[in-house]
Amino acid sequence: MLIIEKKKMKLSQFQEAADRALKQQGPRWAKAAAEGDSATIEAAFWKNIQYGEPPMYGADMVGSLFSPELPAWDLDKLDTILQKLLVEEKVTGVTQSYLYWGMARAFFAMHCEDMDLFSVNYLHGGAPKSWWAVPPEHADRVESFVRSPSLPLSFPWPLS
Repeated sequence: MLIIEKKKMKLSQFQEAADRALKQQGPRWAKAAAEGDSATIEAAFWKNIQYGEPPMYGADMVGSLFSPELPAWDLDKLDTILQKLLVEEKVTGVTQSYLYWGMARAFFAMHCEDMDLFSVNYLHGGAPKSWWAVPPEHADRVESFVRSPSLPLSFPWPLS
């Protein structure tokens, strides 16, 4: 996977690029995305991951889309032990929200969360997002698979 850093853009510019990328995937993908057909989207993702224009993914942008008038939904105001202990200090991505923007075929690499903490995510808009979580007892299997010299386009075993 090749990562290229691009210059900053407005959200409207990113939306236009994301719309073009979705159209390039063809009508089947767009229909599957509109209907929330995750099986078709996942199959198309793995089949086409290495073809076409690379997708863009905006990561680690400090901020929140929740209104300050809705404190119960604001991820920066979760009632956690970290929020209580770190009253004077914000830890970006841990006690302070990050925003991420993705488009069709965007892929966020497999990783462990910061300090192995749990993660809270909220999808504000767009097509459904797929997550794959690997139980810790299978981490070594996934890591050796990812390090293999010729990757197949799908996992060769069920993780559950």
